[in-house]
Amino acid sequence: MKTAETTNKPDLQVSKETANFIGCLQQMQTLYSCVYAALETLYDDETAHCLINDYFYTEFKALEKCVSGFLVDSISEKLGEVGNTEI
Repeated sequence: MKTAETTNKPDLQVSKETANFIGCLQQMQTLYSCVYAALETLYDDETAHCLINDYFYTEFKALEKCVSGFLVDSISEKLGEVGNTEI
């Protein structure tokens, strides 16, 4: 059985397109933190936490799932190209 160390791993760079989606996910994490911090300036910690959970988290995770899907699509498309050097 081959281990991760003995398998032939391709030496691929991250493409601009894939990097853009990674950047989107990073910005989403920043947005989540900013929204939480803004709520904490208006409300106590427990209320801010409840508001995040009740009104923001589900929609945020749905958007995150969508963007993550685009990221996987970008990687898959690059892997499908003949002679690719990027994902």
